[in-house]
Amino acid sequence: MNTEKNIYASLFADKPADAALFSSWLDERESERDIREMASEDESPDVDSRALAGACGGYSPDIASRQIRILSKRYVTDPLVVPFVAVIEKMDEEMWLIAPFSQYATPATPGEMDSGIGLMGRKVVQAWNARTIHARLLAKSFLCGELDAKVTDEVAVLFRNQLAGTELPDTFSARRGPAIVLEADPRRDYVEETISRFQPLSTAVKAMNRIQAELGRLSQKMGNIFAEKIGRPKIVDEQYRLAAGTRKPCTESYDVGGVALDLEFSPEAGKVAMTFYDADDEKYLGNDGYGLFGVGREFLGTFQDGTIQVPAESVRDSFMIVDVDGEVVSVSSCSARLFSRFFSTAVSRL
Repeated sequence: MNTEKNIYASLFADKPADAALFSSWLDERESERDIREMASEDESPDVDSRALAGACGGYSPDIASRQIRILSKRYVTDPLVVPFVAVIEKMDEEMWLIAPFSQYATPATPGEMDSGIGLMGRKVVQAWNARTIHARLLAKSFLCGELDAKVTDEVAVLFRNQLAGTELPDTFSARRGPAIVLEADPRRDYVEETISRFQPLSTAVKAMNRIQAELGRLSQKMGNIFAEKIGRPKIVDEQYRLAAGTRKPCTESYDVGGVALDLEFSPEAGKVAMTFYDADDEKYLGNDGYGLFGVGREFLGTFQDGTIQVPAESVRDSFMIVDVDGEVVSVSSCSARLFSRFFSTAVSRL
């Protein structure tokens, strides 16, 4: 460590060993910024889902503690960080506790610890960032390894230490990061960025909790909660067939709390693009972070930069939008006649 860095690191850590850890983490942080600057010039810098599926064998629905998994990119906002997580323990029949890994090799805070794994992206576990997730959401992930049993137990202990202040046992031996004591500490930005990165997952979990609570209260006679909440006319198979026959995109419009939501179906790509627009017909970003559920209560992702693109089949029969707290938002059609006219025109062209 050079003198200049030594002085700077000592401002954020009292002990020499902590200052050395902080300095190492800061070096990694600066290197990552350089990589991001280079990646910003790349047309497609995000994680290749197809390559992951090929390397890991596709999604694995068989969940067990100690597994290391890569979450579907629908659960995160940062395309440059592979979302590795460790499955820590089963909380109940439906919920699992998972802990994400840091993208750095050095623990940044007392809530982070060495994993004992020498592979990039899996060297440090964020026990402070551990959270519960529904099995049906976690099933949308790739199995790619296993965590040591002792490390898994220590992550669980450290998680409870960070959450509830429980004492760490004398047997706890994992290396942790130094404490954050100053407002100007750059690790505060790192923590906020990490929380923001997993916002789609948080939205999905909150929404699933609310959906399951409603399903538990309603009788079967009430019917499917999605049909009751969506307020969206069903696009029947015949309509999709006609749209595909024209080989041209078709558009529907909806009202979501006074904001227009346009759905454009592209037969060529088999995709539906959903985009919010304001009164001036400019892309609306105020609903970024809102979640989208499709057929079968499948979480499809969150709106980013005012839009989201999903497979057409996943929203053909129904969809549901939730806010960042998982609350279902009202969606009403405002273009049924326009949509009917489109298909009338399509029929005349066949």
